[in-house]
Amino acid sequence: MPLSFVHATTKGPATTEYRFQGTLGFGGKFRDNANRLAPYVDCYSEDRTPPRSAIIEAVNAELSKLFA
Repeated sequence: MPLSFVHATTKGPATTEYRFQGTLGFGGKFRDNANRLAPYVDCYSEDRTPPRSAIIEAVNAELSKLFA
């Protein structure tokens, strides 16, 4: 886990999203949205594929457990 992510989500000014590259493409984002019960990940719609959708669903299910 990059230290920049840890800093952005715990120590820096309030962050509502953190963009990362990797399995979800350049548009992959971790979002800490106050309108939802738990943070979640998503990606740009044009980057969405069935494998990426499966990853997003699995990660969001785990995030929901952490923030239940």
